[in-house]
Amino acid sequence: MRFRKIFPAVFAAAFAGGLLFFPAAAARGAARGLEYCLVILVPSLFPFMVLSTYLVKSGISESLGRFLSPATRFLFHLPGCSAATIFMSMIGGFPVGARGIAALYEEGSINDREAGRMLSFCVNAGPAFVISVVGLGLLGSVEAGAILLTAQLLAALLLGVFLGAAAKSGGSPPQRPKRKTSASPFINSTIDAAKGTMNMCAFVILFSVLISLLRETGAAIVLGR
Repeated sequence: MRFRKIFPAVFAAAFAGGLLFFPAAAARGAARGLEYCLVILVPSLFPFMVLSTYLVKSGISESLGRFLSPATRFLFHLPGCSAATIFMSMIGGFPVGARGIAALYEEGSINDREAGRMLSFCVNAGPAFVISVVGLGLLGSVEAGAILLTAQLLAALLLGVFLGAAAKSGGSPPQRPKRKTSASPFINSTIDAAKGTMNMCAFVILFSVLISLLRETGAAIVLGR
């Protein structure tokens, strides 16, 4: 308990000292984080986040759900409106699935238990990251990246099936929250995606500054031992 009280004060003092005595390193870290956000994060995630939220808020996912409901009910014990979000989570990267699930819950299309189950298998790395960064960049093989992507998707789908089977035997689901109407789904989807993207960028920049300060002070070497 005492450690929990002392650690925030020590961290704040160390962070303030780093910003005071190493402003150039902090600025370089912030610039690198901002560049990463503008060059990689925003272009690769923002459009998918807008689309995944728009599919829910515009009612498209609900319309698709009328046709896909038998499959989602049978496989995942989820309403048909979840199909679009499940698909987007497989191709859009980590935040896209989470944003789509949040939109479904906010619209009253799924309840908290269904949202929790979806979070377990609808938050996946995107194909571009797995194949290009991990496969080609780290392993030097596009084929290896494709194998990893296939394994990830199969594991996620199997987890969804297992969780759905467990939910079927868990009794009747709780009532879903009341659906909230949206007068302008495209504008609201864009605003929601922008807020989510800004939040991610803020953390990327912050941790980039922290890493830069750790390297400048030599603390990164000590912590790495």
